[in-house]
Amino acid sequence: MEKKECPLCRQSAECDRATRTPDRLYFGCRFCGNYGIEQRLTLKLEEAEMQKNAFRAACIMHERRLRKDERLYLICENPPSHDENEDASQKWIRWQFEEMVASFPKPPDLIDRALTNLSEKIENHAWDAISYNEELQFVLFCPQPNIETQINYMSQMAYIERIPGARPEAGLRITPQGWKRIHELRKAGPDSRQAFVAMWCDSIMDAYEKAIKGGIEGAKYEPMIIRNKEHNNDIRDEIMAEIRKSRFVVADFTAGCCKQCNTCEELKTCRDMVRPRGGVYFEAGFAMGLGIPVIWVVHEDQLPQIHFDTRNYKYITYKTPDELQTRLRQRIEATIV
Repeated sequence: MEKKECPLCRQSAECDRATRTPDRLYFGCRFCGNYGIEQRLTLKLEEAEMQKNAFRAACIMHERRLRKDERLYLICENPPSHDENEDASQKWIRWQFEEMVASFPKPPDLIDRALTNLSEKIENHAWDAISYNEELQFVLFCPQPNIETQINYMSQMAYIERIPGARPEAGLRITPQGWKRIHELRKAGPDSRQAFVAMWCDSIMDAYEKAIKGGIEGAKYEPMIIRNKEHNNDIRDEIMAEIRKSRFVVADFTAGCCKQCNTCEELKTCRDMVRPRGGVYFEAGFAMGLGIPVIWVVHEDQLPQIHFDTRNYKYITYKTPDELQTRLRQRIEATIV
């Protein structure tokens, strides 16, 4: 072991070089936890334009530490092929750096996730003080220069308050309004083992049985697709009820194509060959409104046809069912705490 700067948070950490895999470094960091990383990626993270993404990755790793996630992550530059093993021991979960950074909260979700992280710092009583120290930037997903601004915003929302004292370092406290919001967020089903599957259920779509079901079960969750449930109720009520009970949603936006395309004279100019399913967009949006994570999936041929408003999300694209099954399992293991 040697002392080395953590490539994510830039704090001093323990570093060990792998003997059997010399292209990897293993770090033990007080903020990011224990993780492995490809050595060539650490060199890229030293570049000035990568510093923002390195900080975001550090926040994601720290969030997992707060949630008592003890899994071992190997941060890599490129996604593994569908038949590539994570490690001989199967203990390490490969996590592509780009996907890792993509899980950093978007502005509408940032305050909620920061508040939830603050609650994980409470060990004894709800009114305990939370230290105002260098760790706070990773807890709040907020670079040091902007911490005061974010604390002011969260205070104005009545989620937190400063503990009276001569210095800011006196600490913070979650307010009753803040604990109410945390309770609402936790009702979304963090302990559920169910994963709701939103997809086009046409008979020619076999991605569920061949790939999605296996990917979810491989990550130790139980898939729920509404067509497999017996009920006498309004289908829309059943869908919303099952989404509410789920830990996350897998939304496959792969859709059918116009059956006249092969003979249509406008084939070369038509922009409406794919027939998207509005129900999948609705179910994904409903889950997001509840604070339930959504994993976005689409066949790579149809990625250009995805609705513009969702293109900023990190889609899993695939060519074959085997590739989808592997990548879906890896995404679940990496992003669902």
